[in-house]
Amino acid sequence: ELRLLDRVVAFVDETAITLSEFNEFHQSNPKMTQDEAIREMINRLLLKKEALKLKLSGTDDELIKQYEDLKIQSSVIIKNEDIER
Repeated sequence: ELRLLDRVVAFVDETAITLSEFNEFHQSNPKMTQDEAIREMINRLLLKKEALKLKLSGTDDELIKQYEDLKIQSSVIIKNEDIER
């Protein structure tokens, strides 16, 4: 007897997001709509993938934070006269 245990709701490259993962994430973020929740999950997977390309390490949250910090730091330009002021 075959029984469906879970199903895929989205793919990000080769990574599947299952319905059970989605439901768990959405329940832990009840203020998000379903659309916002799936977009957030996809964005987190993409950010994690980019962080791993840079050989960062840590938990998913740490990877994302490190990656965001690196990207923000690399785009912030402070001129010497601004520092002196």
